[in-house]
Amino acid sequence: MEEILEMLDGKEKLVLYGCGGCATVFHTGGEPEIKEMADILSEHGKNILAAIAPPFGEFTCYAPWSKERLSRYRKEIEECDAILMMACGDGLQVVREFVLENEFDLVKPIYPANDAIGHMGGVPSAFREKCIQCVASACLVSSRVSVQ
Repeated sequence: MEEILEMLDGKEKLVLYGCGGCATVFHTGGEPEIKEMADILSEHGKNILAAIAPPFGEFTCYAPWSKERLSRYRKEIEECDAILMMACGDGLQVVREFVLENEFDLVKPIYPANDAIGHMGGVPSAFREKCIQCVASACLVSSRVSVQ
């Protein structure tokens, strides 16, 4: 939790986004974990504009599903200082590239809450800060501040 709070230093208005696939199965980004993270961050003074937990079977790394789900939260995403992703790096990059940039024409800092050891999703076409699915407890994306 300390690492997440450090990444989010100076970011007050947040959107949390999980995954109904791997992160739900492994209890790192399903509905209970999103709620728990929202509660913890609120206790640390963060303003949670949206805590989005896709239902089981809705993979964040599948761009059409993320586009549809996040469209319902466009206002909150436009107003937030950052997005905290509780999904693998592939899901994070799909949201950044295909949804935020290509569909919403937005650039927002997106931070990883999870330290994934693998993924089962699609492949974004252009990596800027590339998730390489680091070995557990060694996520390098967060060391680069955020994926933008």
